Amino acid sequence: MQGGTLRGMRTGRQRWRRPPAAIPRRALATGLTLIFVWYIATVLFWATRPLSDRLDVGTDYSQSPATVLTEHVRCLTLFDSEPRRIGRALPALPAQPEGKPALAYPQSPCMSVYHQARALFGVDTVLVVVATAGIGAWAWRRPSESRDDAGSVRRSSDLRSESIR
Repeated sequence: MQGGTLRGMRTGRQRWRRPPAAIPRRALATGLTLIFVWYIATVLFWATRPLSDRLDVGTDYSQSPATVLTEHVRCLTLFDSEPRRIGRALPALPAQPEGKPALAYPQSPCMSVYHQARALFGVDTVLVVVATAGIGAWAWRRPSESRDDAGSVRRSSDLRSESIR
């Protein structure tokens, strides 16, 4: 009992608040480290590798039985300014028997894969920034802990209230 009231009890106009739990610095450092390791791994092992696109080019009637032909096209990396090298030829498609529709690429290869990869990388970057800001805000609002000579934990809010008295 200090000053005639129990600590934590509401007196007069004061509102009772449970003191927030302190977060160990090691937990904050571990969280930030994991976020940055995730981001660096994303950049090194995913974003810098060449993309690839698989396109259904039609039904191949030159084979028996007729099968749907899927063509694999290699693209550039996520950080290149264009999805494919301009002037680089697409893989040749087999000729079809007479009277059957010719095989053709349904869209420009690599465009959709390239735009989806850029969007995913942008979302990943935003999530890393938000998570880092969230951990920073969480750490900023929580009181820090210190140990007194007896080894008991004292929160910064306790220290401030003692200095006011």
